[in-house]
Amino acid sequence: MATIQEIKVAKSIGKRLRQSRENGGFNLAILASNLNMSVLGIVSIEDGNIFSFEKSLPQYIQAANLYAQEIETDISDLCAATINHIKDTPSREWDIPIPNFLKKRA
Repeated sequence: MATIQEIKVAKSIGKRLRQSRENGGFNLAILASNLNMSVLGIVSIEDGNIFSFEKSLPQYIQAANLYAQEIETDISDLCAATINHIKDTPSREWDIPIPNFLKKRA
């Protein structure tokens, strides 16, 4: 399950990639073809949609890095900071309990 922090990082990576693509004048369809991905896959990266990558930040970062290389953009600072933060953060810190009124009754 993706944490709130992972989702925020994916959103910031996606935002940087979208800005770089637009500033560089890259076409989504051509970029998708070059990366052997669908346009929807590229848009998912730009939207920071971890859930399109099996809810896995490492898989998202792998796809984002391929995208970044294609458009000659550096996202390593965002990726490295994220991985270090996630390693240092106990998983329980991000767990949010489900309120009783939302739990299914037997």
